[in-house]
Amino acid sequence: MPSKVCVSAAGSSIDSQIDPRFGRCACFIVADTDTMDCQYLPNAAYESPHGAGIQAAQVVANQKVQAVITGMVGPNAHRVLSAAGIEIITGVSGTVRDAIQRYKTGQLRGGQGPSGGFGFGPGRGRGGPGRPAGESCPSWPSQMGTWQSPASVMREEGLMPAPITQDELTALEERRKSLMRELGDLESTIDQLKRRRAGERPL
Repeated sequence: MPSKVCVSAAGSSIDSQIDPRFGRCACFIVADTDTMDCQYLPNAAYESPHGAGIQAAQVVANQKVQAVITGMVGPNAHRVLSAAGIEIITGVSGTVRDAIQRYKTGQLRGGQGPSGGFGFGPGRGRGGPGRPAGESCPSWPSQMGTWQSPASVMREEGLMPAPITQDELTALEERRKSLMRELGDLESTIDQLKRRRAGERPL
């Protein structure tokens, strides 16, 4: 079983929700499935005017992961990931942690082709990619239909601007809070060093 996977995420935590868009996700979580050690990887292609899917796929391929877990992958990104020998698992929702656990237990498996087109893509029938074998379509989130729309595919490949979603706003808020905490810690450390230095000065 591959031990290093990449999950498209809406935030920097392993408990963040999966971002359904691969090319324009907020960030990636690269995880060792054996130890659950995670690495936060910002998606530089997030605001790219075009070719976001390809750029994101190249970044992920450079991480030497064995599998990608996401909601949907456009055809161009799919080609790059496939050429790198990466298993592509689409149609997944929930938290990053839950997806990794399901992958470890063999409940998730890769599909046959990229997402896109009208309705469900290849292998979206019973036991298709990104969900447990034997699980039927009604249990999937209702927003799956929007993931498969032509507009979604065009946004994935950077052919049209992507609207701001609640997941994106949430991810940015999480990043802002994280930076504020780091800034607070830094200011506290500086204050301590200043007080220590003042106490060491000769009278």
